[in-house]
Amino acid sequence: MIFPTVAVLVYVIGYATAVAGSQSLSSSRRTLYREYKNQLDASLEKLPSGNTLDDEELYDNYIKQSAGYCQVSYCLNDEGGLAELKDNQFIFPDQLVPYTPIDYKEKFVDSTGNTNIRYNLTKLFDNVEESGRIITHGGGEGYMLLDHKLRTINIVFRGTRQFSQWYTNLHFKPGRYRPVMNSSAYWDQISYSRKKVLQENMVRNMEHHNYFDCSLSYAHAGFTFVARGMALQVHNELFKWLQEFPDYRVLVTGHSMGGALAQMTSLDLHILGIDNFMVSFNAPSVFSHTLAAAYNSLVDQSSNSAALRVYHFYDLVPRILPYSMYRHVGVPIVTFKRELPHAYTDFRVSANSRLYGSSQELELADVNETSSFLAQGIKDYLKELWRRRPEVLDPFYHRHLVVFFAACNEC
Repeated sequence: MIFPTVAVLVYVIGYATAVAGSQSLSSSRRTLYREYKNQLDASLEKLPSGNTLDDEELYDNYIKQSAGYCQVSYCLNDEGGLAELKDNQFIFPDQLVPYTPIDYKEKFVDSTGNTNIRYNLTKLFDNVEESGRIITHGGGEGYMLLDHKLRTINIVFRGTRQFSQWYTNLHFKPGRYRPVMNSSAYWDQISYSRKKVLQENMVRNMEHHNYFDCSLSYAHAGFTFVARGMALQVHNELFKWLQEFPDYRVLVTGHSMGGALAQMTSLDLHILGIDNFMVSFNAPSVFSHTLAAAYNSLVDQSSNSAALRVYHFYDLVPRILPYSMYRHVGVPIVTFKRELPHAYTDFRVSANSRLYGSSQELELADVNETSSFLAQGIKDYLKELWRRRPEVLDPFYHRHLVVFFAACNEC
């Protein structure tokens, strides 16, 4: 875990050193950089204000439950790990059992008095690369799970695990957001009884929120590439189960890079008019300010949708991408406690909208200005990060949030 972090620092410092000094900052850009640096300093020194999370049911049924799903996702493609089995059985290594809140053998009594299996594993998916093309973006693995007790269809993305996947994380250059659904090739491969309704929803939402008319509607290029690569198989699997269980709620979740992919997938579903509950854990920011505002608006306009961003205050990953380029989405729920287990009273709902996201817009700079002032100033900030590395670079904070996400690696 520490090696990828050091790789990120070396990459950014090298870039900053090469570009710094090539041109002087204008007065406005210096002001912009100082504001950005002050925000980052504040995020490292001050605890955000907010009320203690007081909804135990929300924590148990969605936050803790989703964290367990993310934890299990790290068992993908391992010997004895998750596999597509007949009758949609959900089985994972017995060694993981002491570490996870998920009991894959759990049964429940439904409203008719019948005893049923709670979970069904329906699909394992991964990033789709073009035939004959060298893989340039790693990541994108995940699975889909039915929870018949909570009546949810769960889409779960795994975080970064292999070194090759760090190219995706480091490819943070802004890329224009273009929904994969906005093509005839996508719809030609969709088999769903409500396909026409989805198409109408997409047209209406894109026109209303001006997704393509605004040059600032961009997203993290690496995550966008991966999300587009697996969108079709994820959507088709989801539509299949929505036809069978139309009253089930759609839940999208992921840890770290998986949380970034969960945000991208959640946005696509909202554009299609599919209400969903998104929960990310220690995820980086992925949307431009404009696109994040559009996402928050889509969530707010639906009474059946929600977005939660759960993170540890001392984890570096949620703050590593520049706030002037990308911002977080969802209701921020933060903890400062190091040791597991976490209870719902160990979390608070942050009230610091400037650092942790809200529906308010903050117009800072265009992409060119952002690159310029970051090249000049990021080196000093990274030196400060290095000075504080025992606190903010400790991978413990990234892996231990609600559950031990790397537990499957220890099996």
